[in-house]
Amino acid sequence: MISAIEQAILARVAAGNAAGRAGASLRTVASFAGSGAGALNDLAQLKAQFPAVWLFYAGEPKPARLADDAYRHEPVFTVVVAVEQRRGEPAGRLGGGVADAGAYDILEAVRALLIGQTFGLAIDPLAPGRVTPVLTRDNMTVYAHDFHTTYESTAERDADVAALDELGLVHIDYDVPAGVAAAPPLPTTAADVRDDVVLQEEP
Repeated sequence: MISAIEQAILARVAAGNAAGRAGASLRTVASFAGSGAGALNDLAQLKAQFPAVWLFYAGEPKPARLADDAYRHEPVFTVVVAVEQRRGEPAGRLGGGVADAGAYDILEAVRALLIGQTFGLAIDPLAPGRVTPVLTRDNMTVYAHDFHTTYESTAERDADVAALDELGLVHIDYDVPAGVAAAPPLPTTAADVRDDVVLQEEP
């Protein structure tokens, strides 16, 4: 479900951008390939991608148990808005019209695109959360906007899953990157390392 929600949010923002409803003409709408908001502190090399909207799954608290093997999850997804503004920091936040939109314009547009959406998924409508200033320096303005939803999960109870209880051996093949202990090209027809893990029953 996490992946489905993330992809749906990105698709919604991308469609809004294509329709001119993202608050600016965004160059980037993508998942953030970092480790969270902390990784956004070094953005100089990404300026060419501004104005940008990135998205990452920010985690969730411990799910509430509803019944045996049924839980209610409350995931948080963070939208990161980044703009470069050569006219200085205030303009980076406030913008200077449609052709020179600031972070606030994009935040408001993204909020309008996402609030109340379920994307046809079995989730509660997306709700806005905390907005956090991440970075305002070097002509860059970056804000993070959390969005919240909930969904339920249950354990699978079918024959295929039940058969996993009989699993006693796991076989793993490894391809070691070139320069470590194997010769390129990789992957090869034969694994560089092979391993068998025996699963023992608990006493």
